[in-house]
Amino acid sequence: MSYRKLEVDGNVFEYSIGKTHTKIRGVGAYQNNEVGYVISDREVRVRPSDIATFIKQNKLKVKSENTR
Repeated sequence: MSYRKLEVDGNVFEYSIGKTHTKIRGVGAYQNNEVGYVISDREVRVRPSDIATFIKQNKLKVKSENTR
C-alpha cells in the first residue's frame, strides 16, 4: 500500500485510499463514504480535495511526527 502526501494548513498528511476505507497515517482509518461522496450504491469517489476538506472539518491532527 503506497501513501501519498497532502499538505493541509501547513501540516503534511500521508494518506492511502482503499476499496472501502481511507487511511490517514498517524490519524486513523475512515470509511470512504465518510470522506468522499457516493456516486452509486456500489461506488464512492474520494479525491485529495475531499480528504483535505475532511481533515479541516474534523480538525484532525497527526498523533506523532512521522520521520520517514
